Amino acid sequence: MKNIILFVACFVSLCSFGNNKKHGINILSYNVEMHLDTISRKLDIHTVIRIQNTDTTDIVRFLFCDWIKINKAQLNDKSLEYRQGKDTLLIHVDRLRKLNLILDYTLPVYSFKQDKPGKVIALTRAMKWCPFIYDDISELNSKITVPKGYKVYSSGVLLNYNETATSCHYRFQNKINSGVPCCHH
Repeated sequence: MKNIILFVACFVSLCSFGNNKKHGINILSYNVEMHLDTISRKLDIHTVIRIQNTDTTDIVRFLFCDWIKINKAQLNDKSLEYRQGKDTLLIHVDRLRKLNLILDYTLPVYSFKQDKPGKVIALTRAMKWCPFIYDDISELNSKITVPKGYKVYSSGVLLNYNETATSCHYRFQNKINSGVPCCHH
């Protein structure tokens, strides 16, 4: 069994950046699916963020690392108009009330914090690896697939663990993500 561990510190807190909260932007939930590919040395991420706009805001501002290339961006199943730069992702929501933001992107393994090279891969909120809003604490649901022999640690409750001949599948949930990491074996 490999001694490599994938550590996913899922958001110290998911919160709203600046004036999003003042303008009625509420994040209802984050649904994040991740797949670690050790051969290509990358982490593929599919994120669905459910948003409620209770005001006339037409721009939403997320904290999101500006060097991460977005492969697919959709809002309510339509192509998304967005700008990315200075660790900010701006999306145009056209004053819609209920929104489903879908983002697909990939992180190369070398971009992770590695305390012990080849042993621990850590994703931290400070890396802005997943778009988040600064003062809006939200539900976080995550599914993580890693090769067999890897382990996943995350904040939240481990809802499901399934192992196949080649991979391990974890499902975590944080009802209110406080960012307190818990280890699950």
